[in-house]
Amino acid sequence: PAQRTSKTSERAMTEKKAVIITAIPCEYAAVRKRLGNRTEDTHPSGSVYEKGTFEGWSVLIAEIGAGNERAAAETQRAIEYFSPHVVFFVGIAGGVKDVVLGDV
Repeated sequence: PAQRTSKTSERAMTEKKAVIITAIPCEYAAVRKRLGNRTEDTHPSGSVYEKGTFEGWSVLIAEIGAGNERAAAETQRAIEYFSPHVVFFVGIAGGVKDVVLGDV
């Protein structure tokens, strides 16, 4: 006989999941205010993510501070632990010089 899967496990298999990494508070706040149903989720490394929903997606966000090495390490940990469909680094391009708000 065919084995039935529960609705919960079916939903978990089809859930669209995104991880969004930010460096500074204003970037994090801009993403956070778009999320509904927010809760906290802590990565085993101690990084705190906020989990919410946006247009049918489950979204995990974290503010990790500046630095390429830090961003790369946190992104790798997030991919391995959360298994997202997509990962974004969202920011204001603070390291890019001679630009004004809206250029990037």
